[in-house]
Amino acid sequence: MVNCFIDPIFLAISNNITTKHYSDVIFPIIYEFCNRIEEIENNLNKRIIDFNITFDLILLSIKCNPYRFRSSISCSTWFKKFLLNFLKIHRNSNCDIISNEKGINLIIKFENNNVPSLIIENWNSFLNKCSNCSYTDERNLEFLTLEGLGSKKVKGTPDFFNSYYTDLLNWLNNQDFTIISPSNPPVVNIDPNLKKKGKWKHSTPKQVMNEIEKILKCEYVSGVQQISKTRKINRDLMELENDNQIRLYIKDAYGTQIFIVTTTARNISENQFIYEKISEILPNFENK
Repeated sequence: MVNCFIDPIFLAISNNITTKHYSDVIFPIIYEFCNRIEEIENNLNKRIIDFNITFDLILLSIKCNPYRFRSSISCSTWFKKFLLNFLKIHRNSNCDIISNEKGINLIIKFENNNVPSLIIENWNSFLNKCSNCSYTDERNLEFLTLEGLGSKKVKGTPDFFNSYYTDLLNWLNNQDFTIISPSNPPVVNIDPNLKKKGKWKHSTPKQVMNEIEKILKCEYVSGVQQISKTRKINRDLMELENDNQIRLYIKDAYGTQIFIVTTTARNISENQFIYEKISEILPNFENK
């Protein structure tokens, strides 16, 4: 897995940049970059890249979406998917562990007037925590930025990145993804009945339990918990919940049962792998 940092200029902009300027200058770069990543991943049938970014920063960037006032255009739809889907899947899940650390001094500082101050403040905080992180690999301190509009180190502060790249596609094309092997999630071999967690209702319909029993037999599933019931969804559905959980919606004659499946995944990449395996076990389930 190739690991890198991405400039927050690609995630959110301040009032210094107009939506038109973003559409003409920045958007085409990140759009083509992401499409190329997806193309490579489809060809290799595996994840190839992790961005060092916290999920909290992604959520914060949504509020500063450059297309937030023009929700009807296609750019807005793509950008929301970029933040919520693409970055959520292609992020280093270890970074969320780092983000929970408190009381760290801001020694490393970057600035960019083209990015909202709140975004830069949170990003600086993340970088300083990252500098002390045991997950950080010195070889992977590569920064994907933008010529002219990119973020720059504040004078007098220590260096953090060892490489800067302003041409995202050139950086991507120079990577050898064929040598990257996908990590395999661990397996668990226990009695399927021991995987039932929490309280289970005896009234759970047989048709629902038939689907659950398939999941309990999966070697990548460590637990299944019955959560609640809803009438808002009337179909069999599954979605990624977080780095090691999957949410299942299983319909019955009276509504739809909701379950949380805990997997053996150690990161979002492995959970995506397990998600696809469960999709094969439950072929009639839609993906949310």
